[in-house]
Amino acid sequence: RYPQDDVVRWAFGKFDDEQRKRMKVIDLGCGGGRHAHFFARNGFVTHATDRSFEGVVKTKSRLEVDKLEGACVCSELVELPYSEETFDLVLCYGVLCYLERNTLEIVVCEINRILKKGGQAFIMTRSNQDFRAKFSEDIGNNTSLIVAPADTDFPAKAEDGLLHSFLSRHDVEKVFCMF
Repeated sequence: RYPQDDVVRWAFGKFDDEQRKRMKVIDLGCGGGRHAHFFARNGFVTHATDRSFEGVVKTKSRLEVDKLEGACVCSELVELPYSEETFDLVLCYGVLCYLERNTLEIVVCEINRILKKGGQAFIMTRSNQDFRAKFSEDIGNNTSLIVAPADTDFPAKAEDGLLHSFLSRHDVEKVFCMF
């Protein structure tokens, strides 16, 4: 429901009111729209996309309820329906970590493609030091499968059976070298 604190600090710490009104931002993997709603409420020219039709509908609904503007589309991240250098800001929060590694790398290239020169991307993913890495099986191609232990109170039980790409510092430097 509420935006992540670090996203709020990024938006308010980097951009003043006048800048926000001119900045075109996209929330990639918007889910239910908490960050898209935050951006629209705070004056950004807001766009959002998700592969889930239900997520896009929820995001649109949240914006409409508060009479906020934002363009929402259903799209796969590997082939975004935007021209090159469309956005000043790209947010991709907690999405990439759930992708198979090759797909993650394609999406990073897409983010770079739609981001304007001099623009900023805020990307949150998971490192190989994340506690979930201890409860995962390597399934090849730098991709893991979360395996929640049955005999414990695993804090991320809802992620049992999900793909994960855990990134090392070296991986981050390699995958995001274009930024």
